[in-house]
Amino acid sequence: ENTAILKQLKIKTGTLNRNVKDYRSYANDEQVAGASREAQAESDDSGKIRQNEEALAETIAMLPHSKSRIQTSSDELEALVGSAPSDISEAEEIMNANKALTDAKEFLRSFDYTLHLNEQHLFRNYTRKGFWGF
Repeated sequence: ENTAILKQLKIKTGTLNRNVKDYRSYANDEQVAGASREAQAESDDSGKIRQNEEALAETIAMLPHSKSRIQTSSDELEALVGSAPSDISEAEEIMNANKALTDAKEFLRSFDYTLHLNEQHLFRNYTRKGFWGF
């Protein structure tokens, strides 16, 4: 039974780490925003501008979804670590899971407010310009 728990810990730890990585990728995607601004400033190609705007819209839309995936995977991993038998408390998988949980919680704490402001800024700037047809 411990083997199954260790395997689940490894899977859920990997999921949490991947979700944090995805969120960072979406949140720090300044290249998309920069490409959209450059295309608007330097090009009359409305197709290219629209393509860049759509890519940015997808990025902005993924931020809240990615954050909720981090929270869900963190909660699931925490529950699994809490229910793990004491005889595997020193296993590498437990150590990795605890590190991933600590890192995810710190990431959410440190980036939550800043990224929320960034999401709001991007949303306001691009919707004001008719970005989503508003």
